[in-house]
Amino acid sequence: MIIMRNRIYIYLVFTFCLSVLSKTYSQGIGINLSNKVSGMMLHIDGANDNSTTPSTAQAQNDVVITNAGRVGIGTTSPGTRLHIKSAASQAAIRIDDGSQKDGYALYSSLDGTSQWYPYGTYTLKQINLGTQLSFTVAQAQAATGSMLNANIPVSLDPGIWMIDVQMLVFRNTATGTNSTTFNNRAWFKLGLSDSASTWGISSDHIPNTAYLICDFLYSVNASYNMLSGVFFINNKTKASKTYYLWYGGLSIYGTIPTATQYKLGGTGNESIVTATYLGTNYNSN
Repeated sequence: MIIMRNRIYIYLVFTFCLSVLSKTYSQGIGINLSNKVSGMMLHIDGANDNSTTPSTAQAQNDVVITNAGRVGIGTTSPGTRLHIKSAASQAAIRIDDGSQKDGYALYSSLDGTSQWYPYGTYTLKQINLGTQLSFTVAQAQAATGSMLNANIPVSLDPGIWMIDVQMLVFRNTATGTNSTTFNNRAWFKLGLSDSASTWGISSDHIPNTAYLICDFLYSVNASYNMLSGVFFINNKTKASKTYYLWYGGLSIYGTIPTATQYKLGGTGNESIVTATYLGTNYNSN
């Protein structure tokens, strides 16, 4: 009996408090509301400061659900399913899910779920003035998989990225023998790997897109070439992942002495690697 009596008291107190805080109108429920606004299923006046026709300032502390099923926060006349209005000096929305960072944008997937991701183009690595990578034909042929690590790590947050590579490569005229014909050449490659120690195409390359950037190296004079191409990477993890640029993969056509040296990058700051975030989904067609 004591327990039942206590439950009755609690129920009565709760009912009394609710009756004080709210008013039931023929068209809905008002909480902390002195002046009814028509067309509302639910109207909460946070500061209890509304006039019969609430001003913009008075509506700032209101939350409503209209008869049409629209939700208004900071407004008593929502124009969409969810309408949030705030003062000019205040943010209208905050999504704090752990993925937010300065400069990120909110991207939506196909099913409408959203998450914070980097926005725009970011330079990940640039071969600057005075920095060059040198290699001989012999070094490239002796390397694991005939590829050499360029020591250019590319760190990408989760999502799909387009990696643009613009890389100058040319012959060091002080090495090897100057060829008189462009028939003497080597097939040269650039690629991204998941490992800094062992060459192998990254498992995150998007299928049916380029895995390698290729061109010929010549031994005629300096033979300047510009390797240009893009990779598409899909980092499917939930954290930043580092990829590594590798180069080499020489296949010799004609005759090029193994002592011939080539340089990757130039003193004129021509070479650069950039990454552009594309989102989280793609159409394979």
